[in-house]
Amino acid sequence: AASKTGGVYVWGNNNAYQIGDQTNENSAYPVAVGSSALNIDKRVIRIQTSEAADVTASTSAKLFSLFDGAFEQTSEITWRILDENIAQLVNTTGTVTSGDLKSNVATIQGLKNGTTVIIATDSITGKTVSARITVCEGFTNPKIAIGNDFVIALKADGTIWGWGANDYGKTGTGTSSSVIVSPTLIDKYINPTNNQVFDIAYSDTEGMLDIAVGADHALAIDQDGQLYAWGLNNYGQLGVNYYSYNNADKPVMIKDLSDAQIVAVAAGGDHSLALTDTGYVYAFGKNTRGQLGNGGAHGNQSPTPAIIKGVGGNGTLSGVVDIAAGAEHSMVMLGNGSLWTFGDNTNKQLGVDSLSDGNKYSANIMQVKLPEDTVVSAIKAGVYNSAFITNKGDAYIWGNNEFH
Repeated sequence: AASKTGGVYVWGNNNAYQIGDQTNENSAYPVAVGSSALNIDKRVIRIQTSEAADVTASTSAKLFSLFDGAFEQTSEITWRILDENIAQLVNTTGTVTSGDLKSNVATIQGLKNGTTVIIATDSITGKTVSARITVCEGFTNPKIAIGNDFVIALKADGTIWGWGANDYGKTGTGTSSSVIVSPTLIDKYINPTNNQVFDIAYSDTEGMLDIAVGADHALAIDQDGQLYAWGLNNYGQLGVNYYSYNNADKPVMIKDLSDAQIVAVAAGGDHSLALTDTGYVYAFGKNTRGQLGNGGAHGNQSPTPAIIKGVGGNGTLSGVVDIAAGAEHSMVMLGNGSLWTFGDNTNKQLGVDSLSDGNKYSANIMQVKLPEDTVVSAIKAGVYNSAFITNKGDAYIWGNNEFH
């Protein structure tokens, strides 16, 4: 497609660089020919309250034109922080040009403990890139996550603890007791390559940064972005084959994601989502209602993490900054502010009244129509509900309303 100004836009398969954006990544959206990836020098930022840090975004776009002369437009890089109660922008430089490279530096300052995201946007291409900001006084921010009759706790020092019902080994403590009556340190993990058991490294610079809990399984991310899972594995929700581990009483390293840096996790009823620092989402586990977002739905186990597909099941979805998972549905938010859902819609938790194909689920991502001028700062999923919070502190929720 061509614009009135002569710009050319291409989308679809890009295995031979035919989109012309200096990458070989497929795109379900129109991409300006001659544009380039918007890069950022930090993907993860950890600061204390009142502490400042710099982050730089850059692009080397030189847009192609069908008309005579160069199609000269100067990209403007703009910044925003999803939750300005956690961190704030204190300074941004104008775009600095060095050859074809355009860069912009943003200075952020921590305000209170929590996690949020800073997003840079290219004014010409609309491309976004992001970094995850954690503001904390200790190693990480403490967190409690509750599943079916069990609890996993993440302490500020990065240690993780489990207690409660221990069927399927879901407390992660490595004991055979049916019940763990008091908080117990989770101190071992399994490397599935050789089934060896190792100590989890806990120190001033090592530990777990985040956790998530599903119905009967749990997830944790360490300081290097390595993902671990334990508990029930009947659908492959631990990211390892059921025939190797039908359940796990200790965290199992998900080797298929060892080359990715995971920055956020979400656990559904029996499925798992993992967000990488580059904005892709891997899904694995149960997929009977299309909750893995791979264009299909089936009752087989799906233990191999696979990237969620783009619109209509084409390409791969990128630019994701937040994720959430319900019993059998999933949610993702993109850096451009759009919100997408997929999976079960029996209780209208996808944000649509009905689907065009008559099904009560969607295996492809669906865009949620947001109220006008709404800026989403965080998303959440309940068992049969979906919700988001705006930058003004307003909350919207939809789905099951059985108990009002």
